[in-house]
Amino acid sequence: MNEIGHISEKTHNVSQDAPVDCVKTIFDTDKSIHAVVVAEGSKPVGLVMKIHLNEKLSQRYGFSLFIKKPIFAVMDRYPMIVHHDEPIEDVSDKAMQRDNTRLYDHIIVLKNGSLHGIVAVRTILNHLVKFQRERSDILERYASRLEQEGADKEKAC
Repeated sequence: MNEIGHISEKTHNVSQDAPVDCVKTIFDTDKSIHAVVVAEGSKPVGLVMKIHLNEKLSQRYGFSLFIKKPIFAVMDRYPMIVHHDEPIEDVSDKAMQRDNTRLYDHIIVLKNGSLHGIVAVRTILNHLVKFQRERSDILERYASRLEQEGADKEKAC
């Protein structure tokens, strides 16, 4: 259960020829969607983050310049892509090494070379925090048990 594929979620994907306004409609229709994968067939070729798209469209003349263009014109052509069986900790390390402007961009997950889903960095961090808490609880119980055994041995002597 420590593999990135276990915490990935299904995602919308569009062709690189899809118009920007089509992707904007996806984001506007469902507020819970923050990223869309651009794919050709089942192979991802890019990523569109809602925040980056809105930023580009809000620039002077951005809306009129890009709204009818294909999404290829504004997508991230080099998103982080990982395989579904990579350990979450390793993916987290790789994600934190990215450029600051991409630090919180979603990560594309592949399975057998095809799109499996996406993972938000926030989801990874939440998982790691939960895992660390569980680890700490286990260590506390062991420490308490060892302390009790040591006290019991002292009493026996």
